[in-house]
Formats: sequence, structure tokens, C-alpha cells
Amino acid sequence: MKNIRTALLLVICILASACRTSPEFRKQKAIENAKRHLAAKDYNRAVIEFRNAAQADPRDASVQYEMGMASLANNDVVPALQSFHRAVEIDPKHMAAQVKLAELYSGLPNKESVKDAVERMTTVLSSQPGNSDALTTLALAELRLGEFQSADKHLANALVRSPANLKAAIGVAQLRVREGKYGEAEAALKRATAQSPPSATPHIILGGFYARLNRLEEARDQFARALEIEKDEPMALLDLGNLQLRSRALTEADATFRRLAALSDGKHKAIHAQFLFQTGQRDRAIAELRDLYKTESGDRDLRRLLVAAYIASGKEADATELLATALKKNPRDTDALLHRASIDLKAGRNVDAQNALNNVLRYEPNSAQAHYLLAAVHGAAGNEMSRKQELSEAVRLKEDLLSARLELARLLTDSKAASSALALLDKAPDWQRERLDVVAERNRVLLAMGERKQAKDGIRAGLAIGRTPELLLQDAVTKMDDREFPAARTVVEEILKAAPEETRALDVLVRIADTEKHPASVIPRIRQHVAAHANSVRLQTYLGREFVRVGALPEAKSSFESALKIDPSFWPATVSLAQVKLKEGKFEEARSLLMPLSEHPDARSIARKLLAEADVKTGQGLVAIDQFRKVAESSPNDVIAMNNLAYALAEYGNQPDEALKIAQRAKELAPDHPAVNDTLGWVLYKKGLYDMALRYFKDSVNRQPSAERHAHLALAYARTGDRKQGFDHLAAAMNMDAAAPSVAAAQRELGRKN
Repeated sequence: MKNIRTALLLVICILASACRTSPEFRKQKAIENAKRHLAAKDYNRAVIEFRNAAQADPRDASVQYEMGMASLANNDVVPALQSFHRAVEIDPKHMAAQVKLAELYSGLPNKESVKDAVERMTTVLSSQPGNSDALTTLALAELRLGEFQSADKHLANALVRSPANLKAAIGVAQLRVREGKYGEAEAALKRATAQSPPSATPHIILGGFYARLNRLEEARDQFARALEIEKDEPMALLDLGNLQLRSRALTEADATFRRLAALSDGKHKAIHAQFLFQTGQRDRAIAELRDLYKTESGDRDLRRLLVAAYIASGKEADATELLATALKKNPRDTDALLHRASIDLKAGRNVDAQNALNNVLRYEPNSAQAHYLLAAVHGAAGNEMSRKQELSEAVRLKEDLLSARLELARLLTDSKAASSALALLDKAPDWQRERLDVVAERNRVLLAMGERKQAKDGIRAGLAIGRTPELLLQDAVTKMDDREFPAARTVVEEILKAAPEETRALDVLVRIADTEKHPASVIPRIRQHVAAHANSVRLQTYLGREFVRVGALPEAKSSFESALKIDPSFWPATVSLAQVKLKEGKFEEARSLLMPLSEHPDARSIARKLLAEADVKTGQGLVAIDQFRKVAESSPNDVIAMNNLAYALAEYGNQPDEALKIAQRAKELAPDHPAVNDTLGWVLYKKGLYDMALRYFKDSVNRQPSAERHAHLALAYARTGDRKQGFDHLAAAMNMDAAAPSVAAAQRELGRKN
């Protein structure tokens, strides 16, 4: 009997051991572990356990679905897509997987994927017509395709069947906002929030809606409610911190961002440092980033932030040292090479930047960012053809590199290839074409093409989505061009309220005043705006330039000096002050302001031009030639620099042959520029080719008359024997400015007897 019991126990143990090692047991155990990790929000481990369950039973569609959901919770979209695909391959009738797959497809940047989502949901609804999730997913895909009426119908149906369906409520709100029905949008979100189970998400979404409408107290209440439900919800903390920052509640924002940075997932570890930097506490921000980087020196995102902070704080040497250390460890660190190239480019070390970028392309031939930066190198050198080629290559390699696409579109538009710019923008990924900055750029291209109706339609459509300063500015300009001056002024005031330093909005007011023949009438409004933002160096400088425009030089000097008290390093104010000194004939004072800027990477071109102007006016024409030559050499496609050099060579250097070559090159680059035609005419005149000179002088006067140009034309007519025309143009010159340099020469020439 004892032996029988022993044998039975042995059999039971063997069977239990076999059960523990069976695929079903291993699958269930892995699923239990995965659910435990999900409850703890440890999504990485949850995915691993679901993967173990899938290995134990590869034909279980539900395991694949749960693994996809865990990947989504971890923000890993590609693995989620793969899991949902596997689930529907195993079981095409797994409706939840089909819905999730369609949700992800509807958010992808190409229309084919969105259409796939529509087809999948149509199939699901054919067998489950009341599936609220499928109705919502179908509607959101239809929104992407611009099928608004159909989307509205499906969203309404989804909400009837599931009033707490938050995604459907968001879709309805999007439609109502598009129609300008903000009250109905709010009502839809509030209903869904009230009927949803207690969760942070609906309150975050409603808070975001209020924030966009500038209803900040209501937004704050919603974010606070979200954090009552889930005290460490990252998105609620982020939105609340940004709201506090926007409201200038900096103490509260500091605490919120510190709390977010301390979360165990580490995804926002640098957010407090970024807040410090944004609020002007740069040294503290750098110290915090440096400490983070010490503990995680392999984190390239942290290094990127630290390098950017160093550069923005003027600590280029620290950024360079950090990158040098990284490159010493790994000379093929393309991320560090790209950063170093950016630093070199900003400092005007174009050759060093190009060398670093060539190294990047040697290790990563398909680096779109390297081509994008190479475009900047060529742009700094004035090589516009190569710049276009590099931007085109950057877009080809990375079609969603929006900065390259927008820059190339602007370049094409400015070079009178607007139709190519339009085609480039229309080839952007679908999701990019919906962005307001792309909408605004497309409007700009249409305006350049003369397609005003399409542009105005685009402006209206964009403003229905978001009233960004760029779109508002386009609206103001088109209203001004249509002579709707009161409406244009109203839009300008809206821009200035949202973006006080947007000087282009002030330009609209200036142009309206000019059109109404009262150029000085706008000055009081500009002064009022500057007084309300007295610490803005840009606005102080703008006001000074307006004073110069209306001839109020003492007031202009005062504004520029106020700007430089705010920020002594703001070189545009220094340059503007130097220009006033030149107008006043205070040449040495102008030189003392300009000399320190003659090697500044951003200011050197204009500084050298003005130094040359001072040299010309003090009788040092040969010195001026040297300055003009430096500008032309550093910017070979700078038309004005070439034009100035050609004129100086002919007038002061007695080098008409070299002057002619340079003037002809300027003419190739800017065939219709009145100053270029005048200079080419003057060079030909100095060479004794009076008939040829006459042609260019005429063109220059017709395009933009001035005393000097009329005097040049009078000289050419005198030399070609048409004294009547010569006297007519001399009279025109004297009426405009009798003291212009060439007026006296024309008087002498016409006073000679034949």
C-alpha cells in the first residue's frame, strides 16, 4: 500500500511539473506578469512578458493585441503596428485590433494609409454597425481626407452610442472650431468629460482647449483636476507648467517642472533645466544640465541641450570643449560633428564647417541634416545655386525635414520660381500640409504668383484653425492692399497684442500712413507701443529707424542709445546709430562704432559698407575700395557690394576695366536694379562709351529717379550732343538735390561751348 501511495505521489509530481512547463502554463504566467507590470506602468517589462506569452502560443491574436497596446502605452508606435498586424493576420475578425490598426494608419503622413484605415473601418462596421470606436476611427480618418460632412455624421452616431467616447468628442470639437463654433466645441468636450470614468485624460484635453482660447483660469482648473485623479500624470504636469509659465507664475511653474523632471521614467529629466533657461536663469540651467550629463554622458539628447545652452549663453568655448571630448572618444560621432559644424557656421568659419560636414557625409552619406547645414555654408558664401542643390538633397533624403522644405520654397519664390515653390510645398507629407506654418508659406507663394483669391482663401482657412502671427500678418497685408485700412489696423492690433515684437505688423501701419500721404502720423502709435514694452531692444531700434525715415535725427539717436543701454551687444542698433552719425557728418564717431563690428560674423558686411561710405565722404576713396572688396569677396553674390566696388574702382581707383567686369556681373545677378544700371552706365561713361552709357542711365532714371542719376544722364546727353535733353535732366537733378555730387560736373559739362 505504501508503495502504491508513493507511486501515485510521484505521478502527481511529474504531471504538475509537466503542467508548469507546458506552453499554456507559460503563456498564462507571462500574461499575469505582464498585467502586473502594466498596473505599475512599467510598459517595457510588460511588452517583454507579452512577447514571452506570444512565444508560448504564437497563434493567440489577443496576446498580440495586448502587446500592441503595451507598446502604444510606451509610445513605441512601430512595434505596436507590428503587433496589431500580427493579430489581424491570425484573426481577421479581431475587431479591437482592426480598430487600433486603423487608428494608427489614420495618423500616418500619407493618404494611402488613411484610405486603408477607412476601408478597414467600413469592413468592421458592415458586421458591427454600432461599434462606437470604429465609427470614431472612421470619422477621424475622414477628417484627414477633408470629408467633413461624412465625418460629422459618423461622430454624431458614435456619441449617441457612447456618450463618453472622448475621441469622438474631440473630433466634434475639431469640426466646430473649424466652423468657428467654439461654444459647441466646448459643450462636446464637457459632456464627454462629465460622462467618462474618472481619468486625467479628458480634463487635460478640456484644459488644453481652454488654454488655446486664452481662458487660463478654466484651463488651470482642468489641469489641477487631472492631477487630483492621477497625481503624477506627465502631460497634466507639462501643460500646467506651461500655463503657469505663460501666466508668469514663475514660482509655481518652477515647482511643477521640478516635479515633472523628478518622475521615475526619466522622460522629462531635463524639463526643469529648460524652464530655467527659458526664464533667463541660464547659469543655473547650464549647471543642472551639466550635472545630468555627468551621470548620463551617453545621452545625446542631453548633450544637444547642453551644447545649445552654451551657445545661446555665449559660451562657445565650453560647447567646443564638450564636443572635442566627445570626438576624441569617437571621431565618427556624427551628432557631435554636426554640432561643431553649426558652431563654426555661426562664427563665420565656413571652411571648418564644411570640413566637419564632409566628414559627416563620409560616415553617413544619407545625412539630410548635413546637407541642410551645407546649404547654409553655401548661402553664407553667396552661392545660391549650390544652396538650392543642398536643400533639395536634404528634402529628398528626408521628406519630413520641414525646415529645409520651407527654406527651399522661400528661396524659389524669391528667385521668381514661385510655381516650383508651390509644387514643392504640395509634395510635403499630408500631415505637414496641415501645419499652419506650411499653410502660411503656401499663401506667401500664391501671393507672389498673383493668385490673390486662392491666397486669401488659404488665409481664411488657416485663421479658422489658429490665429498665428504669420497668418494674421498676411491677413493685414492683404486688407491693406485692398485699401481696407480700418480692418487692417484692427488685425495689426491683434498681432501686436499676441506678439509685441512683431515689427512687420508695425510696417503695415507705416505703409498705410505712407499711402494716406501722412508718413509721420504713425509715429505716435509706434511710440506708444514702444513705451508699453520699453525693455525691448528690437522695438527701440525700430522706433529709431522710423525717426530717421521722417528726418528726426535727434529722436532717432535717443532711441538707438536706449536700445544699446538695454543690450550693448545688439549690433543692429549700433549700425543704425552709426548711420545717423554719417548723416550728421560725424565720420570718426561712426568709425568708432563700426570698427568693432567689421569682423562680426553677422554684422561685418553692413559695417564694412558703412566704413567705406565714411571713407568716400572723407576723401579716402582708395581705402573705401579695400572695404568694398572685402565685402564682395566674403559675399560673392552680394549685388550691392559688387555694385559699390565697381563704382569705387571707376571713380576713385582709375581701374575702369576691372570695374566693368564687376559691374557686368552685378547686372547679370540683378538686371533690373536701378543702382546697378546707373553704376554700369557710369563705368561705361568713364571709359568714353557715351552712347552705351546713355542706355543704362535712362533705364536707371526710369526705374528710380534721383538727383545723382538725373545728373549722370545729363552728362551722357551732353557728351552725345543732345544738349536740350541734358539741360532738362540737369534741371530735374537740381530740383531734387542741387548739392548732389554729379550736379556740379553736369553744370560744367553743359556750360562748355562746342
